[in-house]
Amino acid sequence: MQLWLGNKYIFPEITVLFLTLNCAINIFRTNIEMHKNALGYYSDIHLPILETIITCIVAIILGKFLGVLGIILGSTISSILISLIYKPYLLYKNALEKSGWNYIKDYAQLLLLTLIMLAVSISIYNLLQINVNSWTSLVISAGSYYIIILITTAIIFLIDKNYREFFTCTYKSIKKSI
Repeated sequence: MQLWLGNKYIFPEITVLFLTLNCAINIFRTNIEMHKNALGYYSDIHLPILETIITCIVAIILGKFLGVLGIILGSTISSILISLIYKPYLLYKNALEKSGWNYIKDYAQLLLLTLIMLAVSISIYNLLQINVNSWTSLVISAGSYYIIILITTAIIFLIDKNYREFFTCTYKSIKKSI
């Protein structure tokens, strides 16, 4: 994409992928933080320090070999290990007094559904073959991709029993309040 800064400042697709993954991880981690705060669980205050140490070590090592991508990978790896695996595991185990493995099992299932949704969405989007060479085509491309993701997400998550139950309860709750 050269619309803004030109060809000189284009990141490779893999770098953009990991930047996007970091953004998604930051969105997911807010959910864990909200639950943690609602439960008053603050026994994990050492984890940001651990996450920073992992980020620095991995970013320095991978940065030497991969450049900017290595630095981004350092952040991605530490966020996955601490924010998406260890912190929720501790929250389940200590605050909710449930098996942390239940979280990992549920999260793995959700991750699998998400990966399937992404693979299907990307495959459908690639069939469209939209050439992005102007702001208008960028908006059309982004809109098309949004609609594809919305539809595939709805289909795939409605297949999952837990989400069907969630949507049913939500629908009943809204219907009662009207």
